[in-house]
Amino acid sequence: MGPHDRHHSSRVVCRDRLVGMCASHSRIPTPDSQEAGLHEPSRDGVCTVSVGGSFACFVIVGGIATTAHYATLMALVEGLGIGPVPASGFGFLIGAIVGYVLNRRFTFASDRRHREALPRYLVVALGGLIINVGVLASVLALVHWHYLVAQVIATLAALFWNFGANRLWTFRSFERLPNLK
Repeated sequence: MGPHDRHHSSRVVCRDRLVGMCASHSRIPTPDSQEAGLHEPSRDGVCTVSVGGSFACFVIVGGIATTAHYATLMALVEGLGIGPVPASGFGFLIGAIVGYVLNRRFTFASDRRHREALPRYLVVALGGLIINVGVLASVLALVHWHYLVAQVIATLAALFWNFGANRLWTFRSFERLPNLK
């Protein structure tokens, strides 16, 4: 096996692990995802994604959504001369749309209907937007760093809020809700 074959082989393993982590919507664990501890059995025997597995997928999906956010931000600031704070707010909304679609399907494998999950997601996204814009504006006003450096700090500040609120409230499957009988 040559060096190119090893590189291709590692890409296939990474792709397969990503599919194993993020294809939890099937609720069927792959051998790789079981070995990595990404799935955990529930009381009723249905396999669900563990916190670690869903957080890893959330980071991957978030990377895609963040790319949409940052591309919009940079296009508005550099291309149209819009200020960084409003441009970031609009970019955040674009990223939130991308994030909703991908997180609902891959990260949280939600069985909630859109009419239930989408309003919840919008509430969480509004909280994330407030954190994002607030931190960005504060860093720009207090420290005067480049807007992209400030945006990275704002993104990190919103990351844990978005994951926790979406996992525990927005996309929580009905089967994982406590039995209230």
